[in-house]
Amino acid sequence: TFQRYKQNGLDLEERSGQDHHLLPAPAVFLTNGDGVIEFQYVNPDYRQRIDKDVLMAAATAMVESQEE
Repeated sequence: TFQRYKQNGLDLEERSGQDHHLLPAPAVFLTNGDGVIEFQYVNPDYRQRIDKDVLMAAATAMVESQEE
């Protein structure tokens, strides 16, 4: 990915001031009241988004499990 970006005129080292070539990965985390991750969605392809229905189902399940 680093080489592809550089070929397209985006120099990550210049832009970030770092030479580690690490890229962020878009992610969604749902945590409970104690800060424990109950649900996670990570996809390095920023064009792929989590379906809203999946996210709502995860959030609803978390709320319901805390009410028990």
